Amino acid sequence: MSAISGVHQFPLGSFTCTVICDGEEDRSTLPKQWLTFVNADDAEVLAAQHAYTEATGDPVSIVSMNILLIDTGSHRVLVDTGCGPHPAKPINGKLLERLAEVGVSTDSIDTVIITHAHWDHVEGNTDGEGNPTFPNARYVISDVEWETHTAEPNAIAQAQLLSIADRFEQIKMDAEIVPGIRAIPAPGHTLGQIALLIRSDGAQLLHSADVFHDPVVERTLE
Repeated sequence: MSAISGVHQFPLGSFTCTVICDGEEDRSTLPKQWLTFVNADDAEVLAAQHAYTEATGDPVSIVSMNILLIDTGSHRVLVDTGCGPHPAKPINGKLLERLAEVGVSTDSIDTVIITHAHWDHVEGNTDGEGNPTFPNARYVISDVEWETHTAEPNAIAQAQLLSIADRFEQIKMDAEIVPGIRAIPAPGHTLGQIALLIRSDGAQLLHSADVFHDPVVERTLE
């Protein structure tokens, strides 16, 4: 674990991976149908949540928003751009601050992969004035996800996708993005969501995006 709060770095073969916490969200007030265990018995869910909190000390209602940075030696790749800075939500939008803390400039990112176009994954695409936050990057998104979110653009799609449409490359959901990083179709959370298979020197990592969307599930799968 890095000495910098909210940053965790680890090697993957010859790649260097950095997990950056973009912030947190308290979901305790959200309706049950928005959460993960919509078909489970309430008592069973509460027991699992209690066990998780007992084991970790963390409340299950607090969900971290994490961004993955991958340095392959040839490419510096950012997976999603997070919540963006929001004055009304000061616990979110820490990505740029924490990139600066680990010595990574925005213009050094050459590839931005958008796993899916929900607000907490794309609001950092631009600087709020329609300019790309990462000026030297190609932005990559699956063709299905692009078509889904721009067919009838909402405010987020207009500001964070269409305003920098010339920077985006639409890929097939199983395409290789850079050497060692391949998209894997992972629809469900959204129609065009992709996961990522990252491989280097015999080591591999599956970045699941929002396929697993609850800390209880994530801990169970470790």
